[in-house]
Amino acid sequence: MRKILVALGLVLCAAPANADANTRAAAQKASKQMMEDAFIYLGAAYLCQDALGTSHYAARSAVEQTAMLGGKSQTDAVIIADDFDKRIRRDHQKKAPAENDQKCLDSILATQTALRVSQARFKQARDADK
Repeated sequence: MRKILVALGLVLCAAPANADANTRAAAQKASKQMMEDAFIYLGAAYLCQDALGTSHYAARSAVEQTAMLGGKSQTDAVIIADDFDKRIRRDHQKKAPAENDQKCLDSILATQTALRVSQARFKQARDADK
C-alpha cells in the first residue's frame, strides 16, 4: 500500500510548471503526506464505525476531497477512495470492537486534524511559486 500512496502522491503533485526543483520536491513530499494522512483517517473511522456511526462515510468523503485537491477528477477521486476503503476493509476483516466512544472520538479528531494540516501544507507547497 505504501507504494500506491507514494505513486499517488507523485501523481497528485500539482506544483507549477515553472517551479524550481526544491519547490517541486516540497510539493511532492506534502502530497505524499496528505494521502497517507487521508488513508489513516479513513482507517480510524472504519475501526470506530460501530461506536460512532457515520464517521466512516465522512472520512471517505474527506479522502475524495483530498484527491481532488491534488488535481484528480471527481470520478478518479471516488475510485481512489473506494480503493482505499476496500484495502482497509480487507486488512481489518476481524476488526476489534471500539474500546469506548471517547477513545474513538479522540482518534477520529486527531487523524482528521492531521489530514487538515497536511492538506494546508500541500496547498502552501503547491502554491509557493505561483
